[in-house]
Amino acid sequence: NQRLDTPYLKKNKKFEKISWKEAYTKIFEKISETQSDKIAALTGDMTNMETMFALKDFFEKTIRSENLDSRSENFYVNTSERENFIFNSKIEGIEEHPTLWKEYSWNYK
Repeated sequence: NQRLDTPYLKKNKKFEKISWKEAYTKIFEKISETQSDKIAALTGDMTNMETMFALKDFFEKTIRSENLDSRSENFYVNTSERENFIFNSKIEGIEEHPTLWKEYSWNYK
């Protein structure tokens, strides 16, 4: 299984399992304290239409941000190395994954 079915939160530089309630609370808090023009989303050619529609609706009605983009050029995935597109890194090593954008991750202390 390559999907996360349990939420994790980074505490003291390590990921720890948390409840879904705590995960949603943290997401709500982070979104609430961030100006809507500072929140963005990017979808790609692997995103299905239903997900894009839900994201667009969420951004328009809840986030109130126009910073939503979709790219389908297959530009951001280097398919020459398998690790770039299967995303099966272990949680403990996810910070070192070559394609995840660490600059935009949220770190909670």
